[in-house]
Amino acid sequence: MWVKVSGSEEQTMTRKPVCMLIMSLVLLPLSVTAQEHRQIPIVVEGHAVSNTLKGNGPLLIRISILNGLSKNIRFSTFSLTPNSWNGEVSNISLVDIYRNEPPAMGLFVARPKTGPYPKFIAGPSSYVIKPTESLSIVVDMSKWQIRDGWIPGKYKITVRAENIFLDDYAVASVLSDPVEVVIIK
Repeated sequence: MWVKVSGSEEQTMTRKPVCMLIMSLVLLPLSVTAQEHRQIPIVVEGHAVSNTLKGNGPLLIRISILNGLSKNIRFSTFSLTPNSWNGEVSNISLVDIYRNEPPAMGLFVARPKTGPYPKFIAGPSSYVIKPTESLSIVVDMSKWQIRDGWIPGKYKITVRAENIFLDDYAVASVLSDPVEVVIIK
């Protein structure tokens, strides 16, 4: 409906909601479809190296990066196993750490620092992960500082692998599902 106001035509508010409704009906399905196609099939999984871990020793967890893409990807790190200068934790984070005791609260305080570096090290290695294959990194969780320390109990931990190079232009950071770990005395 058009109304003549002081020599010019203005549209009333009746058309605006109809146009917005039509645009949302057209654009909303397009954005959902685009998101579905943009999902990157890279999976990060974590598993304790043994069924139960002892609180007085290293708390080893194996982190696997699985490549579901049809091309090679790369992951850079200084080491695939724990070492004295924490080279294995580069590009690996334990982002959420919860103990199954009420109240449930995040326990994370600080990640381990790397260094001092060996005298003759060029830099991190770049490991190729071929399609349908995986790369495993073993880290010692006890190197992360948490509130009240790593006391016996059940833990849920979310792991993040950072700087996964998909190609020359794209880098991904992928979170795992929560990993359940039991620590005994």
